[in-house]
Amino acid sequence: AELEKHIRDYFVYKVGKRVLGCCGLRVWDKKSAEIYGLAVDPKLMGKGIGSKLVRKCVTDAKNLKVPFVFTLTFRPNLFLRCGFKKIKMIQLPKVIFSEKTVDSDKAYGRRI
Repeated sequence: AELEKHIRDYFVYKVGKRVLGCCGLRVWDKKSAEIYGLAVDPKLMGKGIGSKLVRKCVTDAKNLKVPFVFTLTFRPNLFLRCGFKKIKMIQLPKVIFSEKTVDSDKAYGRRI
């Protein structure tokens, strides 16, 4: 039910019928969106699939006229390569704190 509710948020990277990766974009408010749930087949990590999914999310946010995209990640290198920078908690939408526990060491963002 949760996936169905948020199906518009997800992008899937496929080759033929094989799913190789996925990623979500959640719009929190008019000013910010979160890239979340990034997953890539472990055998294919480092092949650019994650970067393509992140770029797709950034493009989608831009098309939705959301000027700031952020992520909370344990693996920042991919996001750093995609133009994200470490951000302060104050840059996150306040509503996120009512739904998630946020670790300041994991927050990265990018203006579009």
